[in-house]
Amino acid sequence: MSGRLQLRRGTLAGLNSAALANNLLIGEPVFLTDSQRLGVAVGTSAYKLFQNAGEPWAINSGFGQFTNTEFGLPTVGTRSPGTRIVLYPSLSSEFTDFAIGLNGDNTMWFGVGALAGTNNFRWYGATTEMARLTESGFTLLNSPLATANNKQVATTEWIWQRRADVYPVRSGLNLTIAETQSAFTTQALGANNLRAFPWRVKRALTLTAMRCEVTTAIGGSTFRLGLYADNGAAFPGALLPVTAAQMDGAATGMKLATFASAVTIQPGLYWLAVHGSANTTLRSVPVASLANTLGASPTAANGPYTNWLLSTPYAALPATFPATAALSTAIGAPAAMFQTQ
Repeated sequence: MSGRLQLRRGTLAGLNSAALANNLLIGEPVFLTDSQRLGVAVGTSAYKLFQNAGEPWAINSGFGQFTNTEFGLPTVGTRSPGTRIVLYPSLSSEFTDFAIGLNGDNTMWFGVGALAGTNNFRWYGATTEMARLTESGFTLLNSPLATANNKQVATTEWIWQRRADVYPVRSGLNLTIAETQSAFTTQALGANNLRAFPWRVKRALTLTAMRCEVTTAIGGSTFRLGLYADNGAAFPGALLPVTAAQMDGAATGMKLATFASAVTIQPGLYWLAVHGSANTTLRSVPVASLANTLGASPTAANGPYTNWLLSTPYAALPATFPATAALSTAIGAPAAMFQTQ
């Protein structure tokens, strides 16, 4: 059997006229001179046009399907077999594509080229940005949910903060930085040791006062407590001035500092700082109950890092925590109790 391949060449208007006249030949290639587009006749009155490079997909039937059955997570060097749509090809030895794909564990993935501050996911309502996901965390922006109690910024872990009325906090509670319910112990401050312990706050809190118990007093001694915001790198940054308080260490018992005004803190990472004039002993949160934020010493015998430490003459808490502080291990934190409004 012999035959000849015929190419129908013309304009879109001419192609439509031929289709209306049932004058197409099934399987006949089509080239449109007015749009530089190829196509094929799929019936005597129907045709299918192919997309040109760089054009958006046009699925006339309202349904599209991928038939490949390979799966995989994003990879560098070689394109993942799980890739279904490449939005921007940036594949290299260091970067993945900006792509959408599937993994074999019923996972649908969305990927950007690298884990870096300039690579992120954003959600928009018209031209208004509503939410953003970066390597630092998930943040709600101009969204009906982005109220003071829902907007979330976290640096060391991602926290999804649900509506405040789902998880209410009773007025007058005394909250410590403990993450588990273990019995308090005691810890000597060490004279002139400025320390900062991590506190991971998972919902908005309004604080009005702070309590701390002295268990072993030293005559003439005082100590200072206060909260610092995180600087974005798992290190204490700016002092929240209203929380800074000096307490008497010369007598045992519970000490109370009422804040000059209530202070509201949003979900995120904060730091409880303590600085003593002497080796006063306070009621403390044990190491096992503290947030595992700072990792562990490479010398296993030293245990986990629990705080940032700087030996410095006793004075008012600095407005910005000193950058020269170093990691310190195996020290419990003061069981400072923050009273909620």
